[in-house]
Amino acid sequence: MTTIGTRALMDDIERDVRNRLRRHILKRGGAPEYEDEALFERVRAVLGRAIDERNADALLLPELLDSDVEWELQTHLRLTTHRPVVGRVILLVKRRLLLPMTRWLFEYSQENFRRQQRINAVLFACIEDLAIENARLRASAVGADQRVGPDGHAGSPLHFLVGDMLALPFAAASFDIVTTGYGLRNVPDLPQAIEEIRRVLAPGGRAVSLDFNRPASAWIRSAYLAYLTVVGATLGWVLHRDPDTYRYIPASIRHYPGAAAVARMFEDRGFSRVRHYRVLGGLMAIHHATRD
Repeated sequence: MTTIGTRALMDDIERDVRNRLRRHILKRGGAPEYEDEALFERVRAVLGRAIDERNADALLLPELLDSDVEWELQTHLRLTTHRPVVGRVILLVKRRLLLPMTRWLFEYSQENFRRQQRINAVLFACIEDLAIENARLRASAVGADQRVGPDGHAGSPLHFLVGDMLALPFAAASFDIVTTGYGLRNVPDLPQAIEEIRRVLAPGGRAVSLDFNRPASAWIRSAYLAYLTVVGATLGWVLHRDPDTYRYIPASIRHYPGAAAVARMFEDRGFSRVRHYRVLGGLMAIHHATRD
């Protein structure tokens, strides 16, 4: 009698299924980071744990909300009246005539509500798992800072400093990733700022930037800038008693080349896999680029 082990075979099948899924996501325009099979496996493991192992009735985030009304969908249909006589007749007509006519729509909506309820639970579970992973990373970073090195001194703590984006105070190839929020739009020399980001990135390092966009349509751009001017002036007055505090935002957007032009600047300066993602209907954009 020969015993055939199936564990290795099943592992190969599961690995093949995961690779097919990874290639399918990449083919459809998924995150380029998924080219790294190990990274894809880590992401899949985190999300899979959130979906399969988390108890949807024992999550932290819903407990932190003020009430279930803020996130829990209600599908119950209630018919009531405050009229003692006429109201009963109206309710009878609604139950006998109107309710059957609308039942099919209610049942359709109820099924969609159930699906959305499941999605809400999955989203809460994913957020919680990511929060746990973030807490673990922070704890590891603190532990690394507190470890004693070969020279008998503790690891270096995190430092904040003020620098010039056109002349970053770091050596070449110092970082694996550079991020900026609302930074590129405000520099006096955008190409030079991108050159500096490339200089301090190590080969294969990534640059990520979030900023306002400059809508291509003239009338949308005019409405957008007018909106930012009014809102900025109002917030400036309310928060700082100075309506000019945020006037620089629409002024800077007027001179900003826009997301597509910024992406071309990254490509012209030695970055590959340059992408930009529209946010809020294209009013904002996220750029992602890899240093060659």
